[in-house]
Amino acid sequence: RLARSLADQSFGTVRHQLGYKLGQADVNIASMQVARDQPRGRAMMFLAVDGPVDARTMRRLREVEELRGLHYVHLGRGEGG
Repeated sequence: RLARSLADQSFGTVRHQLGYKLGQADVNIASMQVARDQPRGRAMMFLAVDGPVDARTMRRLREVEELRGLHYVHLGRGEGG
């Protein structure tokens, strides 16, 4: 899963760029959640994707200028389940 922190006013730009770059890597967005730390404050976007995001794609995502942070968390099933 991916979590992103971004400035609220640039949300549309960031959403577009992330979707485009993930699409180029053939990674589908399964769901998206957005929240803010306070009214009119910084936004945080959580994306669930259908497959793994490789290191090259992560580097390309980090090129998005308005992005304040980027974290990849794999929540796949472990052994036995």
